[in-house]
Amino acid sequence: MDNGMRGSFTLATALVCLLLPGVTAAQQFTTAPSPPAYYTALALQDGPTEQQAEAAVGKEDEKGDLDFLDKSLSEISQTQVTSPALSSEIDTVSRTTQPLARTAAAVYVVTNEMIKRSGARNIPEVLRTVPGVQVARINASAWAISIRGFNSHFAKDLLVQIDGVAIYSPTHSGVFWEREYVMLEDVDRIEVIRGPGAAVWGVNAVNGVINIVTKSSKDTKGAYVDGGGGNEHLQFGHIRVGGQVGNLSWRMYGMNMRDETGYMWLPYIAEDAPRMNQGGFRADWTPTRSDTITIQGDFYRGKDNLNAYPVEPYWPAYRMNCGTTTLLTRWARQIDEDTDWAMQLYYWNPFADGYNVNNVSTFDLDWQYHFKRGRHDVVWGFGYRNANELWADGGGSYNLHDTEQIPSYFVQDTITLVEDRFFVTLGSKFDHNSVTDFEYQPTVRVAWTPDERTSIWGAISRAARTPSLIERITMTPNAEHVLSYEAGIRRQPNDRLFWELATFFSRYDGLLGDQSYDRVYGNVGRADSYGVELNGTYEVNERWHLTAWYTFLVENPEFLAGYSPTFYVGSSPRNQVYLQSSWDLGSNISLDAMFRYTDMLAIETPWAGVQKIPNYFTADIRLAWRPRTNWELSVVGQNLLCGNHAEFTYDGGSWATEVEPGVYGMISWQY
Repeated sequence: MDNGMRGSFTLATALVCLLLPGVTAAQQFTTAPSPPAYYTALALQDGPTEQQAEAAVGKEDEKGDLDFLDKSLSEISQTQVTSPALSSEIDTVSRTTQPLARTAAAVYVVTNEMIKRSGARNIPEVLRTVPGVQVARINASAWAISIRGFNSHFAKDLLVQIDGVAIYSPTHSGVFWEREYVMLEDVDRIEVIRGPGAAVWGVNAVNGVINIVTKSSKDTKGAYVDGGGGNEHLQFGHIRVGGQVGNLSWRMYGMNMRDETGYMWLPYIAEDAPRMNQGGFRADWTPTRSDTITIQGDFYRGKDNLNAYPVEPYWPAYRMNCGTTTLLTRWARQIDEDTDWAMQLYYWNPFADGYNVNNVSTFDLDWQYHFKRGRHDVVWGFGYRNANELWADGGGSYNLHDTEQIPSYFVQDTITLVEDRFFVTLGSKFDHNSVTDFEYQPTVRVAWTPDERTSIWGAISRAARTPSLIERITMTPNAEHVLSYEAGIRRQPNDRLFWELATFFSRYDGLLGDQSYDRVYGNVGRADSYGVELNGTYEVNERWHLTAWYTFLVENPEFLAGYSPTFYVGSSPRNQVYLQSSWDLGSNISLDAMFRYTDMLAIETPWAGVQKIPNYFTADIRLAWRPRTNWELSVVGQNLLCGNHAEFTYDGGSWATEVEPGVYGMISWQY
C-alpha cells in the first residue's frame, strides 16, 4: 500500500466507503512504529538506518513463514494477530505505546506524508483535515480551533503540546495559534485525541489533546531547502541542515513567512497580515544503548496584527510584536523490554507587546516510570510547573501579575483481563494548584477486541479547567468540570477498507459566566453536549486512496440571568463533512483534492447579538511533480469554489476578515 495515497473523490463515493469497513488513516499513512515511552520523538537505543531497515524488511519478506517457524513458543504467543490498521501504535492516550486496537479513545493520527499531501502551510491548516476538530480562521493572523465544541480564539478546553511542551496560555486559557509555528517537513506526526485526556495530562485537557511530535535528529541528517509564494501565502522559506558525529546527531533550521491580509469591504482597511522569523536546533545523544538525551531550542520573532481593519487616521493600526523562546532537555532510559523511565525539563517564554502586554515564563519538570508485570501495564509519575504571568490591557485598566504553581502526580494501570481480547484501564491525575487548590481527574476505559479486525471501546472520564489570569481579575472562581461518556467501534474486515464510529455525551458544570461583560466572573453555568464522529478510508488500488469523515455536534448551555458565557454560544458547526482523494498519476506525479463543508454558525455575542456566519463548501487542490528523487515542484490552490467567505466573528481582540481563495507554488530540495 502506498502510504501517500488518501482522500475522497465525491460525496456519494465517500458515504459508501464509510458504510463499508476500511483502512484507518491512523494506520494507512504510518510508516514506522513508535518507541515505548510517551516521549515519542526519542529513539531509546541505537537503531538501523532507514536503508538498513528497508533491506531488513525485504529479507524478512523473502524468508516469509520461515521466520515464524524459527520463533520460540513465547515469541509466537506475542506475535501481533490484529489487522494492519488496528496494530498502529498510539502514544498520547496513555503516555505509553499501545496498539490502536487496545486504545479506548477517539484518536486520529496525521503523518508527515499526510501533512505534505494536504498542501497546508501551518498547523491550523493541517487540523482542517482531522475529524471532530472545529477550525475557523478569524482573520489572516488569528484562528479559532477547538474539539467537540465551545470554539473561540482561545478555546479553553483544548490542551496542545509540541514535543512535550504545553503551549496552552494560562493567562488567556487557550492557544495563540498565530504565534506557534512548526517546520512541517520535520513533523513526524500529530496525534489528536478527541475527549478528555486529563487523567494523564492534567488540568485543561478537557475536550481533547493535540500532540505534535517532531522527528528525531537521526531522521533529518543532510540538508533540506524549500521556498515559494503566492497571492495569500506571499512568501515562505525553510532551510535545515543536520548530521551525526558518533552517537550524537543534530540539526539546525531557520524559517520565514509573510502572508497577505484578509478581505474587508471599503472603507475599512485590513491590517491583519502576520510576519514571522524562526530558528532552532535539536541534538539527540545516545551515550549507551539504554539512554537517549535530547536538547532542543526554538526561537520565534514576528508580528501578528490582530486589530484587523482600522480606518486611518481615525483608528490606530495596532500591531503586536511577539516572540517565543523554548528550551527543552529530555533524558529517557530503557531498562529492559518491559521497563523504562523518562524525565523532561523545559522553559517556555511567550511574550507580546502592542495594544496589550503579555509575558509568561514557565518552568516545567515531568518524570514518569513505566513497567509491565504479568497482566498489568503501569505508568506513574509526577510533575511540577511554575508559570510567572504578566498581563496589562491597552486601556490601562488592568495591570496583572501572578504566579501559578502546580505540583501533580498520576498513576494508570492497563489490565489485561482476557489475553488479546479484553482490557481495562484505570487511572487518575491529581493536581495541587495555587488557583483552585486540588483537582482529581480519574478515568475508566475499556477495550474489547472480539476478533483481530474489530475493536469496541468505552470510557468515562472527569476533567477540570482552571480559570485564567484574566478570569481572576476581581476574584478567584472555582474550576470548571466535565464528566464525559464515550463509546466507539473500529472495524477493518479487509486490508483495503476501514471505518470507525465514536459517540459521546458530556455534562459540564461550574462554567464561568461574566456579569454584564465587566470581568466579574462566577461559576454560574452548565452545559450538555453530545455528538457523533464517523470516518473511514478506502484503497481503490495501489495508486488511488479515498478518505471521508462526518461529524455531528449539539451544545446546550444554560447560564444564570445577567451572566454571559466566557465562550460564544453557537460558535461550533453542527455538521461538518470532509472528503479527500489522493491519486498517484505516475511514479513522480501526485494529485490531491480535498473538499470541506461547514454548517452555518449563529454566534451569540454580548456586544452585537447573534452574528450569523453562512455555511460554505470549499476545496483545496495540490499537484506535485518530482523530476528527480530529491527535487519536488508543487502548485496548491486553497479555499477554492466559494469565493470570499467569513469563518468566524470578532473574538479576543481579533477583528474578523474574510478568507480569500489562494494559489501558491513551492519548490523543495533535499540531500
